[in-house]
Amino acid sequence: MIKKIVLAGIWVTDQDIAREFYIEKLGFEVQMDTVMKNGYRWLEVVPPGADTALTIAKPYLGQKDVSVGVFSYSTWL
Repeated sequence: MIKKIVLAGIWVTDQDIAREFYIEKLGFEVQMDTVMKNGYRWLEVVPPGADTALTIAKPYLGQKDVSVGVFSYSTWL
């Protein structure tokens, strides 16, 4: 039984611009912003007091199965 959505992802072309939008315009908070060893940046933002985070992801170089600006995936409990 699914109880709640924990994480939802959206593809973007520029994580810095998206981060600024969600933080400055919508008032979200950064939950995680880290660069992994392979250079991939993991960026999560969350509305204040919410349990569900939004992952702002940039597609890997050459990845063709994504639609930028569209919710791409979710993780639930």
